[in-house]
Amino acid sequence: NLGNLYMNQNKTDLAERYYLLAINNGPKGQADAIHNIVVLYSKQDRLMDILSVLKRGAYTFNDPWSQGQLGYIYYYLGSTFNNNPTSNEKREGLALLNKAAASGDQSALHYLQEINK
Repeated sequence: NLGNLYMNQNKTDLAERYYLLAINNGPKGQADAIHNIVVLYSKQDRLMDILSVLKRGAYTFNDPWSQGQLGYIYYYLGSTFNNNPTSNEKREGLALLNKAAASGDQSALHYLQEINK
């Protein structure tokens, strides 16, 4: 993946470009590109971009990892990352975590264990 090559060279603009190309054009590899671009956006503190790409992974590509990460954000942080999720966000977060866990996502299983303590 060219995105990974450019990410390793610290050419973040080019990495983002190729990750987005993979996400938008497929025909496969969207989930991997989503995981990678979330890492890139995290390094740049681009929280709303993270949210956007995770939504796409969770809802468009049915990616369990995206569902688990988005579920965590909704449940614990809220869609504005203010650490004050609404009851609807908590409900949606829990639904996403359960869906991800049912697909075997280990992070989602861990988060659900913490919630159910």
